[in-house]
Amino acid sequence: MKNRFREAGFLAVVLFLSGALVTGLFATNGTYMTAYGAREAGMGGATLAVGNGVMDLEANPGNLSRLDRAVAEIGIGLLMPRLDYQDAFYDADPYLAYSNHRGGAANIFPVPYAGYVSPVGDRLGWGVAMYGQGGMGADFEGIRRPLNDPGYAPISLNQKLNSNIQGFGDTKRITENTYSFLAIGQVTPGVAYSFGDLHVGIAADFIYSKLEFRYTFSDPTGSLELPGAGYRYKSDNAYAFSGKIGLAYDINENISVAYAYKAKSRLYYNGDMSVNAGSADWTYWQPAQTSMYLDFPEKHSAGIAFRFDAWTIGIDIDYIKWGSAFRTVDFNLDRTIVTTPVGNNIDNLSFNVYWHDQKVYAIGVEYKPDGIAYRFGYNYGRSTVREQGVNPIFPAISEHHVFVGFGFGDEDTEFDFALEYSPKSREAGSQTNDWTILHSLFGVSNINNIKTPYFQHSTTMYQITPHIGVKIKF
Repeated sequence: MKNRFREAGFLAVVLFLSGALVTGLFATNGTYMTAYGAREAGMGGATLAVGNGVMDLEANPGNLSRLDRAVAEIGIGLLMPRLDYQDAFYDADPYLAYSNHRGGAANIFPVPYAGYVSPVGDRLGWGVAMYGQGGMGADFEGIRRPLNDPGYAPISLNQKLNSNIQGFGDTKRITENTYSFLAIGQVTPGVAYSFGDLHVGIAADFIYSKLEFRYTFSDPTGSLELPGAGYRYKSDNAYAFSGKIGLAYDINENISVAYAYKAKSRLYYNGDMSVNAGSADWTYWQPAQTSMYLDFPEKHSAGIAFRFDAWTIGIDIDYIKWGSAFRTVDFNLDRTIVTTPVGNNIDNLSFNVYWHDQKVYAIGVEYKPDGIAYRFGYNYGRSTVREQGVNPIFPAISEHHVFVGFGFGDEDTEFDFALEYSPKSREAGSQTNDWTILHSLFGVSNINNIKTPYFQHSTTMYQITPHIGVKIKF
């Protein structure tokens, strides 16, 4: 009998990685945040032509030459995604049929930022910022599955382990458990020069990242992790260099336009992968050295800002080329210890992730009649992941984002607050979705000897993200 854990695990880890690695931050535009900075969040991230201070180093460094005072700023955003996963498998064998309705762990992902910017004379501005480009992860436990190999009837846990466990040992069910964590941070110095009404800036991005995931199996109670099954991966520190340019032009004192370009970057997440940990086979005793990389795409942004009395309005459009960056991901191991569904061992995990290019539209309004600023914003971007690639690990299916915020202070100090809400979004996997195909393998029913897709799944998510920031002007 084929070993479910090893051979079907090849497909399982492919699906797990396709979610864990390249589905970006939850309530975001791909792996990019909808807004960096508390004031920016209050305006829905639509500040490309508005100009604000420290986080212009992320959005549009051309705005640095507009500074009239030095600014130090520190702040944080707290991403709080809430996930809900449902699936159902239909089979003539009642021991194979099952359904799941699981909520993901209530994780909080902090995304901090800090920096300093300053004018130099009347035309030059410079600065440096440190910020989290994002942090993502998910923790799902207790997804019920039958204990069987593809095309075979289920067996008990005692039969699989050749043991005599009392209580749950006679069960014909197991659970899948997944954990993943990806953190990306940047340090960005930049400089800008003013040619009259035209402001031109450049910035360099020094990028740091770390990746970790686990894909394991347990008994139905979650008290016993099954040996000789699953994958565990932990990357070394990953570094990359990129950059951006930004332009801002003041048509008059009330209207400004802007453009920014962010270059493509590549991060090498080399590390160690443990395959079938706990196996009696010595081949699996040592983790395999693994090489892989991810490309983060180029981004084009255009914006316009209007300023009238106490009102400031920003409108931005972004075009992010996810489709050319996130298509295929390869993990290359230094040993042939990955078992495929047909039974042979290979040294590679290769899969498609099917991301699409994305257009993002944002509008933000700030009304400041006195010492208090009131802000509102909206951001929309069609999900980069569609029904062909959605899975329950990192759905990245949020599209609509609503923002409210306010700020107060005096001439030297400003406190900014914002709240971002991404309402519920739902995406169901297609019949040719990899996650669907993977779980259809374990049925025994067929029509004309062709396996039919009896498996259905969907993912729902929403998110609330508070932002807070403090500015001190010199």
